[in-house]
Amino acid sequence: MDTSNSTIQPIAGRAKGQVKHPLVHTEENSAEDRVLYLIHRKAYEAAAEMSAGKRVLDWGCNDGYGMEILKPYASEVAGLDVAPHALRAAQQRLPEMAANIRAYDGSQLPFPPASFDMVTSFQVIEHVAEYDQYLSMIREALRPGGMAVFTTPNRLIRLDPGMKPWNPFHVFEFTADDLRACLTPYFSSVEIRGLRSRPEIEAIELARCRAQKEAAKRASTLRGRVSAKVQGLVRRIKRSAGSATPGHDGRNYTTGDFRYESAQLERALDLMAIGKK
Repeated sequence: MDTSNSTIQPIAGRAKGQVKHPLVHTEENSAEDRVLYLIHRKAYEAAAEMSAGKRVLDWGCNDGYGMEILKPYASEVAGLDVAPHALRAAQQRLPEMAANIRAYDGSQLPFPPASFDMVTSFQVIEHVAEYDQYLSMIREALRPGGMAVFTTPNRLIRLDPGMKPWNPFHVFEFTADDLRACLTPYFSSVEIRGLRSRPEIEAIELARCRAQKEAAKRASTLRGRVSAKVQGLVRRIKRSAGSATPGHDGRNYTTGDFRYESAQLERALDLMAIGKK
């Protein structure tokens, strides 16, 4: 697997923990939106199957949609996030769980140590600037023998070697080898899985990533002359422009069209890592 020019390094000058992030995108205006939503939802459905009878902490709970999926399976679900707007949205979504949806300040765990059998942290690690603080805190949250489950985009389908993430909220994007190397010092075992789907669905996500990558290359010569606000407007216009599959919005696709497997990780739409304490 090609991991050239992708050495993992902490990012100097950033606050510890996660950087700012938006609420999860749930509007489905195109096949791309539908596929991206299902990629995120599939991770929680897979985690729900692992969580039966467990006390679970959703680290980076966003608006609480994942906690809602975990709730019928786990014995108890808690959440934390660094973003005040995400915490408010999650508490409004799950008012009966509001007391267990807490702010993380990047340095101290807002729950007693060893409180959880399982930690889920989905689409978070690519936002992290200080891996040691983040992963040490997750270990602290886990009881002996507990597990942490991570998901993150696969840089091999998104970026050229040495290319910075085109998503402005991402600090670093991982290959499967990068992810294993990052997690291994903190867990007794690490298993990596890749998310796959039917060829027509994979083609939609690959085309989306390719278009974003090419747009980022074209925009690189304009950086410094175009404000971040204008760049954000351009991204929103591109997103609302419609599907790469004209006339098809992907509504017939479901999480049942996706699966996690251990082979051909370089082709995965998304990566999942399961670390055992």
